[in-house]
Amino acid sequence: MAFSGFVASFYYVPLLPEIMIAARENGMPDNDETNAELSSLYTSLYYLGAFIGPSLGGAFDEHFGFQWAMTIAGLISFAQALVVLIFTLVEKVSRGKCSNQTEEKLSLLN
Repeated sequence: MAFSGFVASFYYVPLLPEIMIAARENGMPDNDETNAELSSLYTSLYYLGAFIGPSLGGAFDEHFGFQWAMTIAGLISFAQALVVLIFTLVEKVSRGKCSNQTEEKLSLLN
């Protein structure tokens, strides 16, 4: 459990600042109201997951047995990692295109 908490800190801690950066890049103002909205959204979804995860885990364990419940949990984790990987690759490609377009516009202005 301690190791799990240690590993979780690597993706929970940097997530909120990244959400705030993405919100600013997409036109949300940089003020206390935006920070409060994003923080409350982050916290609400975190605790929703903290409720749903054990509830589903218990239901899967009771219905399918421990081995299948852990297999399902592993598949869900793998699917999550795959979604994050795809999102990261798409984000890298789109930011690369945006920076190339910005450079082209700047060169045209000069």
